[in-house]
Amino acid sequence: MLSLSLFCSSQTTSIAIFEKQQLKQIFKKTILDNGTEGIFEILEECSLNFDLKKLSYIYLCNGPGSFTALRSLKAIAQALSISSGAKIIFVTSFAAFFPMISKEEKVLVCFEGTKNTLFFQFFEKKKSMLFPSEELKFGKEEHFKKYYKEKKKVNQDLTLITSHRFEKIKIKEPEVYYKEIDASMLAKAVFLGYGLKDDKIFYHKTYYE
Repeated sequence: MLSLSLFCSSQTTSIAIFEKQQLKQIFKKTILDNGTEGIFEILEECSLNFDLKKLSYIYLCNGPGSFTALRSLKAIAQALSISSGAKIIFVTSFAAFFPMISKEEKVLVCFEGTKNTLFFQFFEKKKSMLFPSEELKFGKEEHFKKYYKEKKKVNQDLTLITSHRFEKIKIKEPEVYYKEIDASMLAKAVFLGYGLKDDKIFYHKTYYE
């Protein structure tokens, strides 16, 4: 069973190919000027090594994120799905961070959007899965710093997972995991049970401001 994962962050675009749950290869390209054109270059490179008409699944992020990037990747995924018959499974931008942790009960996920805006959300574990305990929040680094301090006061065991390197907030290890997510982590989130059938793309209002 061949599956393809597509992901676009504020820094890179990536494609990962899996055979069942084993990563076969990952392709990455740095994003310039917030463009997503690079996805076609690495998709062409991917097609030279793998027969994309034999795909069984396509994994795709449904946001929050850039309007242009999410719409572009969804259109590409739909085209690949039509040619291969592959089923599209969606994953939130937050869940893509979960594969890097295992035993943590209270988790705060934070990542940077394309307009220097930080998106963050608080999650708590129920049984073996992490679920949001509060609504999505967004703001600049100073807004996150205030929120983090408030959450830490009442949740001493809070773990932060983030792709953003903070300059103004001091967080001691091992309370924080720094990681820039890519297409391989998106797929691993699906394998952990965080895949969604709902194909609705989540465009956050900050991208229209």
